[in-house]
Amino acid sequence: MKLTCCAALLFTLSGSAFAAANLPAAPPQTLPVSAWQTRVNADRSITWRLYAPQAQSVEVVTGATPESYQSHALQKDARGIWSWTGEPLEPDLYEYFFNVDGLRTIDPSGAMPKPQRQVNTSLILVPGSILDVRPVPHGELHTLTYHSRALNAERQLYVWTPPGMEKSTTPLPVVYFWHGFGDSGLSAVVQGRMPQIMDNLLAEKKIVPMLVVGNAANLLI
Repeated sequence: MKLTCCAALLFTLSGSAFAAANLPAAPPQTLPVSAWQTRVNADRSITWRLYAPQAQSVEVVTGATPESYQSHALQKDARGIWSWTGEPLEPDLYEYFFNVDGLRTIDPSGAMPKPQRQVNTSLILVPGSILDVRPVPHGELHTLTYHSRALNAERQLYVWTPPGMEKSTTPLPVVYFWHGFGDSGLSAVVQGRMPQIMDNLLAEKKIVPMLVVGNAANLLI
């Protein structure tokens, strides 16, 4: 019985060691984060980076639709970090993904995967537009879940309310933000930048206080 237990323990440890040895390598802890993360530079160019020491070929594909896709080859350094820097871009939100030895993947170092039915694209913001988070009064973003009798299912939506609404008794107009095929309820918030746009427009006095409702046209929660 003892031999069996020891053998089982040895097998477990060996299996764990084998599994650990075959896991993809993580960026070395001695490297600063800026060395292996995709970043927007001071001149509004973007340096795309991917830590993939075992990869044979890495490309970054930019563009929002297959018709606009452009592929750019990355070069690998001695540390296993692939990188490429493009031309300066206009302030905006851009879409991209990596092609790693034929596998399409999001940027694992990016903080903004594009919300959609199949999450296979990343987003990156080049600052300098109305999409930025600015030091202005901020509204509130509410998440609401409701039952749709037409679909007999639960649905979810997001509602932006202007700053100071809790002190107002004036009825407000409502704008509905609808998405197309493949989007999710978060599309208005993450990709559409609904809170930032409304905060900035209201601070610039280009709009009146209102409610903005963001919802997915075809996706359930």
